[in-house]
Order: sequence, then C-alpha cells, then structure tokens
Amino acid sequence: MGGATVLYLVPYSMLTPQVVVRLAEAGVSATAGSIYGLTPFVLIPAMSVITPNILHRIGMKFAHLTGLIVAALALLATSALLVTGFVALPTYVALAALLGIASALTWTATEAMIATHAPADRIGSFTAIYQTGLGTSLAVGPFVPALFSMTDMGLAMSTTILMGFAVTLAAVSTLQVSPAAEITASAPAGRVVWRGVVMLLAVALVGGWFEVGLNAILPYIALKTGLSSDKAAMSVGAPATGALLSQLPIFFLADRFTSTAQYRV
Repeated sequence: MGGATVLYLVPYSMLTPQVVVRLAEAGVSATAGSIYGLTPFVLIPAMSVITPNILHRIGMKFAHLTGLIVAALALLATSALLVTGFVALPTYVALAALLGIASALTWTATEAMIATHAPADRIGSFTAIYQTGLGTSLAVGPFVPALFSMTDMGLAMSTTILMGFAVTLAAVSTLQVSPAAEITASAPAGRVVWRGVVMLLAVALVGGWFEVGLNAILPYIALKTGLSSDKAAMSVGAPATGALLSQLPIFFLADRFTSTAQYRV
C-alpha cells in the first residue's frame, strides 16, 4: 500500500506545477491560480471528518484502492487537458478537488495500516520510511519533466504508466491483506485524548500553511523573475526537498522521545 501511494505522488507532483505555470502563462492571476494549488489541501482536512467512517465501513484496503483509482482518473484528465492546450481554471480546480478527495482516502488508509501493524516501538521508523518515500516523490516529481525534456504528450504517457503501476500494486496489496487483519485495523478507535489531537493539528496547520502556500505561488514568482516555464515548475521541488531532508532524523527521534518532548521541540 505504501509503495503505491508513493508512486502516485510522482505524476501528481509532475503535473500540478505544470498546470500552475500554464495558468500563469494564460494570464490567470496569482490569487486565482493559487486556488488550484490549495484546493486538494483544503479537501483533505475537510474529508477527515468522514474518512474514518469510510475506512471502517469498506475497509482500509478498498478505501486505498478507491482513492488511487479516483486519483488516476483525475491525473489522466489533467494530462489530457495539458496536451490539448485547454486552459480553464474551474475545470482544473474541479480535478484538483477530486485529487484532494482521493488523497484523503489514500493517505489516511496507508497511515492507518502502518499505525495498526507496525511494532509499537518502531512506529516512528516505519513512518519515517513511508514519509521519506512521499517526500522523495514530491521533491523529484517537479524536476522530472525538465530533466527529461518531456513534451505534454510525454507527460500524459508517463502519468498513464505510473498510475497504472500504482493501481496494480494497490490491487495486489488489497488481495494480500487478510480479512482478519482488515477488520482489526479498521475497528473504530476508543477514547481519544483530544488535547494531544488539538496540539498535533496545530503543528500540522502551521507547517502546512507555509508549505502549501509556497507551492501554490512559487511558479508565479519564478515566472515574474524571468525564469523559463520549465524552471518555474521546478521551483516547487525546493520546499519538498527541504522537507525530505528533515524527515528521516525527525521520525527516528520519534521512537526515542516522548510525545511531550517532541511537541516542545
């Protein structure tokens, strides 16, 4: 499951900066264009209210597979629009909304599976491996089109191949998860320590505010400074690279310090 999620983020991070650049070149303002970049990350927390119930009803493996299928359809539609040269902000925002819904299902299911099946004393290490995979995809994806001189058709073909592999890998993983493990993993949680949840959400909000905000406007800033379209799209990889470099040490420390100490740091 984790591998399929990591693979899905490669075409995601390849295409989304290209869309922002295309919108900027078409004269869409930075304020309006940023709506596209922010939409998925608005839908993800909005979905958090109902995502646990979805996972409990249909199981983590089917929620994960469903999310990847929806993501594949949205990414393929996005790549097709880039090939045709079609530029319409509402259409791209609608596809971004589908990506947000798909990501909420896919990421939550993967992280729930790790939290359920990883040894208690190594959850931080297992999470580090998974999150580093995600970070690698987000950091590498924006650079791929320029490094390989991809045309819009090349982007569409790459997206089709990568998402085909991701959905296939998820389907295989779905068949391998035993029903007993699925029932245990998707059982509703007991008493929630809300103080810890609120602190965690606050930390996530601060970090996400800056990272997502930068990703939404960096291509606009890059174009304004005179960079080419390819280099402007690559600018999104800079914050992702910084996040990637910090993830491994942070998660390995998570196995060695209490939650209170981590929040203070």
